[in-house]
Amino acid sequence: MASYDLDDWRFSAREDLFQTRNVDATSNIFDEDGDATTGAISWIGLDGVRLTAEIIQMHSRRGEYVSAGLAPSRADTQVQFDARFFF
Repeated sequence: MASYDLDDWRFSAREDLFQTRNVDATSNIFDEDGDATTGAISWIGLDGVRLTAEIIQMHSRRGEYVSAGLAPSRADTQVQFDARFFF
């Protein structure tokens, strides 16, 4: 994760790699691997308030997708907005 502060703004980026495996099974449809990239912008211009916008791009490979009628690999994008109030 890397962040850069500029006055009341914080710009952040993060890269995650993930992998899940069942050690007792040689091939399991629940095994998954992939990566996720996150970019976020936060504003802390008011005392006790933080506003954040975040975008996440995830690539995932999982055998369970095939049994659900989907391709074995997926790419998903999620956008989130967050408001936190501190008192």
